[in-house]
Amino acid sequence: MASATIAGWTRAAWLTGAMLDAATAADWDHVATLEAEREVLLADPALADAVAHCDPTMQAELAELIRGIGTTDARIVALAEAARAEVGAQLASAGNVRRLRHAYEPD
Repeated sequence: MASATIAGWTRAAWLTGAMLDAATAADWDHVATLEAEREVLLADPALADAVAHCDPTMQAELAELIRGIGTTDARIVALAEAARAEVGAQLASAGNVRRLRHAYEPD
């Protein structure tokens, strides 16, 4: 069970890294696909339960993997928030252009 636990968390960490790569490339569809795969993996209660039954050395290794996932997630969130703000600014700009055209161009 211990090797399956490490394999599961290692896969989750790998998926999180792949999500960061996709987010950095602004490939948000791929981020969503990877997140869906990771969500299924992490939803398995056996994965979390197995951590409690590992020896202290393995628990320390898993804790490091989990911290890394959290840190990488924070970077993905920051990229997503920046992208959302950029899209919001573009939409606002498009709305301003439309209002200006409506105000100054004849019908």
